[in-house]
Amino acid sequence: IASRLSWAFVELHPSLLGQGVDGARALRDSLAELGGVDRLVTFIDEADEIASDRAERPDSQPLVNELLKAVPIFKSRPDRLVVMATNSIAAIDPALLRPGRFDLIIPVGAPDERERAELAAEFLPSGDPGDIAGRTPGFTPADFALVAQRAAQLAFDRALDGQEAAVTDADIVAAVARTRPSVSVESATNFAREADRFSRL
Repeated sequence: IASRLSWAFVELHPSLLGQGVDGARALRDSLAELGGVDRLVTFIDEADEIASDRAERPDSQPLVNELLKAVPIFKSRPDRLVVMATNSIAAIDPALLRPGRFDLIIPVGAPDERERAELAAEFLPSGDPGDIAGRTPGFTPADFALVAQRAAQLAFDRALDGQEAAVTDADIVAAVARTRPSVSVESATNFAREADRFSRL
């Protein structure tokens, strides 16, 4: 997004802010410091760490309150954009999910079969993208990177023995079989349920 807009990009790391009152103060100070930057995209990953449902995690109240104050300030300027990401929309405090806070809630699930074929072509160019896509439900780009690393290791081990060094289809199949998908069937089901409940496009 920042690249398309040619804006500055800053990532706030919730794990570095802390929790409770101290975390809220750190968040307030960070956002105040960013206040002097024009044309800015601010990204907060693992947003549930600082925006958890206060009914479930009362200790998150100071941070959530600070976010609730900060979002309208950011939205009041046309050269500011805040993007938050989470693995569980349902874990976010309902006050932050109401219309008027964040304009869009965009579910981004695991790659479908067509997208996995594209990832296979990128990470595993020597393999058959369609075959690999069929073997990799629930795989993310990081999983494909791991498969590529493991397949290359198999080829490297062969090369050390003086054999063919190129990655083969058998290497790819073996590497896929050793790799657990990041997105389980249960996770995908939960995601679909949350996407249906919360998405706002």
